[in-house]
Amino acid sequence: MIHRHSAPPLSRDAPRQSNNGKKKPAITVTVIVIIALLTFASISSQSVQLSQYNMQDETTLVAAGGSRSMTSTPATAARTTAAAGEGDASVSPACRPHFRLALPDGNWTQTIKFKRLYFYHARKAGGTTLRRYFQKVAAHHGLRYAVTEYDLAEDPSSHDGDEPTFYVTHLREPVSRSISHFKYEGRWDCRELIDNVSFVPTEENANKLETWNKHYGHELSSCRPEKDKTTGEIHSIFRLALCAVNCYSQWFAGLSCPQWDPPKIPGPGPEGMPMRREVPMTRQHDVAKRKMLRYNLIVITELLRDEDYVAAIERFFGVPGITTEKVHPFCEVESHYANERTPLVIRNETLTNLTRLNEIDIRLYHEMRDCIDKKTNNGYNFLAWDSDRFEADEAIRVDAKQWVISNPVRGYEKPRRTWLKKFDVNDTAAGDEPSSPACRPHFDLALPDGKWTNTTRFRRLYFYHARRAGGTNLRRYFEKVAAHHGLEFVVTESFAAEDPGSHDEATFYVTHMKEPTSRSIGQFKHEGRWDCGQMTTNMTFLPTKENARLLETWNQSFGHRPSHCAEEEGEALFMMEKCAVNCYIQWFSGLSCPWWDPPPNPGPGASPIRRERKIASLYKVAREKLLRYNFILITEMLRDPTYVASVERFFGVPGVVSENKHLTRCERESQYANERIPLIVDTEAKNELMRLNVRDIHLYFELKGCLDRGDYNIPMWDPDRFETNKTIQVNYNVTEERRSKALDQMWLDRIDKVHGELTSS
Repeated sequence: MIHRHSAPPLSRDAPRQSNNGKKKPAITVTVIVIIALLTFASISSQSVQLSQYNMQDETTLVAAGGSRSMTSTPATAARTTAAAGEGDASVSPACRPHFRLALPDGNWTQTIKFKRLYFYHARKAGGTTLRRYFQKVAAHHGLRYAVTEYDLAEDPSSHDGDEPTFYVTHLREPVSRSISHFKYEGRWDCRELIDNVSFVPTEENANKLETWNKHYGHELSSCRPEKDKTTGEIHSIFRLALCAVNCYSQWFAGLSCPQWDPPKIPGPGPEGMPMRREVPMTRQHDVAKRKMLRYNLIVITELLRDEDYVAAIERFFGVPGITTEKVHPFCEVESHYANERTPLVIRNETLTNLTRLNEIDIRLYHEMRDCIDKKTNNGYNFLAWDSDRFEADEAIRVDAKQWVISNPVRGYEKPRRTWLKKFDVNDTAAGDEPSSPACRPHFDLALPDGKWTNTTRFRRLYFYHARRAGGTNLRRYFEKVAAHHGLEFVVTESFAAEDPGSHDEATFYVTHMKEPTSRSIGQFKHEGRWDCGQMTTNMTFLPTKENARLLETWNQSFGHRPSHCAEEEGEALFMMEKCAVNCYIQWFSGLSCPWWDPPPNPGPGASPIRRERKIASLYKVAREKLLRYNFILITEMLRDPTYVASVERFFGVPGVVSENKHLTRCERESQYANERIPLIVDTEAKNELMRLNVRDIHLYFELKGCLDRGDYNIPMWDPDRFETNKTIQVNYNVTEERRSKALDQMWLDRIDKVHGELTSS
């Protein structure tokens, strides 16, 4: 039976972490020697497999604890080439899935009916959702269902002939899979993350991606010795729960358990250590490839985004719903949340190294999937379900729809409230530090001396409009709130945010935030990819892929260039309309204007030296200012009806999520242009933006983290805290609604014409 939420328990040999998130010290030399000698003295099951490859000539000897090397003899290269040639004669089951049964002698048959469906679940390759789908397929067709995860994949030619088996597995691009696996349970230990209530994942206690470069993640592969109760022999049990390098080759070959030879010179020192012996990865690739070519279907995870591919798979199995039910394995929602709070920054050299280390798996992946890139006129060239090839067991047969009802997806979509409490910045040792106004909005007035009062009434409502964070609709809503309660309304956009306590009028301060990387990409699409002025006023300008700016250059304070400030009466005037990097920190500190020092050696060609404040100092100022606001609205939370109701109750006015979306200048035009020429955001560009915005991301989660529990501690509107000005009070029901400007039809027709010309060419 499949575990619909919890993955199988971590293996005994999986690395554990201490409370601070660091790995425990490596096992002692004594233990290594004992295990090595026991393994060497035994005749393991893997040794039998290795004998057919003439291991004396083709394996690599490595001193225990030493560095690993890869060697290849001419015999190895010759046999690898021969294997590759044989593989070319076979069509990958990723491209041509079929209903033939693999026989032990290497042949196929179509006369014996299948009774069993087997799925090999490759870790962190989208397998949990596929695992549930294939269980549904098996139930619908009355087949026995079997699944394996992180143990050795079953060989289609070796299974008991009494249960003819239909074999399915899946593949995901190896480097993406490896990084996903690292973020899931290699960066922080899953058990530590879930079970240790005092463990809070941070950058400081995280394992590094740079050390995620071995077979077993951060460590060399090691197989657990197990004594056979009948014969007394000790066998190495292959189990690869964590994996960073060439994982498909290992999972499908099962040959990565090391063997140990006695030391050449017994005694103390490195030369006295047992010698580690491994099967070359090229040999494991050949074994894995031969096995995979004997499967009936290999699903390519990335192609499940293609509706035609999904339809072809569902037609092949005769059961819909391969992508409709998202299933989360054990620890996934928690690790996702931890990685959102502390984004993983991947350096180019680290990515390059991980790609190099996975070259064998990358080769295998492309050998299996590349033939599927060419589609026929009728879509993917997959067969339809052939019921004559299967022998249904009516005793276990359940209609797919009924099976879904009887077996609902269990688990949860977001972390539990009790688990999220550990992240709450309000539970700090400094009890006098104000709570985040995103979580605890209030009606206290900020005073110039840093204190608060609840005796002076508010007369003014101030809203800071953070660009491309959903502020245009919120600006309209707070304008309506101010009118309804008879308050003066003030708004700032692009300039430095007002500091609570600095204004003469008693002011209620409100602002909003959106996840920084998403906000940055949103602003790039709005006015960074093409210039707004060009699109709306230049009748000859047509946005195309060729004249678009690149997201890769959207990496500085002022978008595509460093911050700069205009001068007003001899002083620098902070104004930041376009912003790509750490924008909240700059908007709320207002301290990112550069200044210029004279050149150290004045003269021809000498340039002034640009000076800027450190981002850490800006962060501190922005954080202190934001903690003095009365309310910080989190844009993403407006998808939650409970949150929306709490916000509207707090302000005493409905409509924070208006059906009439108010659009900014050029928004319709930029939306249309981006629909016509979609922006492709690759992983590297997004990772770089996350790295550059890391301070803003830290601030964002520090202020909104306590909201993730879904427990909104937001009070009701308190009219006694506000002084209504009857002369400007207008009931919200009669407040005039603005109407969005329609697109200029000439501009639209011009875009259509150019797009048609580009398409035809």
